[in-house]
Amino acid sequence: MVQNKCAKCGAENAAGAARCVKCGAELVAAGAPAPSQESMYGFDAMNKPSISWPAAGLGAAIIIGLQAVVGLALVPFLSSAMLGGRSPNMVGFWSAMILLAAAVYFAAGFVLGRYSKGYLVREPFLAALVAAPANWLLEHFVYRNRGVSTAMLVASAVLCLGIAYLGGMAGEQVQQKERERKRAAAAARKAPTGA
Repeated sequence: MVQNKCAKCGAENAAGAARCVKCGAELVAAGAPAPSQESMYGFDAMNKPSISWPAAGLGAAIIIGLQAVVGLALVPFLSSAMLGGRSPNMVGFWSAMILLAAAVYFAAGFVLGRYSKGYLVREPFLAALVAAPANWLLEHFVYRNRGVSTAMLVASAVLCLGIAYLGGMAGEQVQQKERERKRAAAAARKAPTGA
């Protein structure tokens, strides 16, 4: 009886088995090409996740650039609208600032996830990891804002890291659906018409 060896764990399986009895991994049928070492999730031959550093750098540049543009365009308006007058609304101002930052980080993660070649969800996370301290330093030293504490930096960085990661995942989902739609359209064009 011919045994089918699992590529993941090395266990011997029956010839017609679809999944490994030990680890549950999908088995390659006889005659089918072996799966590539680099899977959709981007693991290299040493089983370490491969990271696209240019994509992470591009994401950091997108985040910092978008925050600079949004900051220069909207922060003076929000500041005069919510902090001016007799009763300044600090909670409303900082809530609006957090929502703006969340939108920027999500948009940057989404753009990276949507237009990337591979499965990039770690890169928006790394971009946010670089951009959050850069934004804090910019606000602290350029704008001379002494009210920003280290605890605020950590809390906002964690929030922005998660939001950028979610943006990357959403972008990847849109990219996957687009690929499936293109595959279905290509298969429909190749299908013989029964006339």
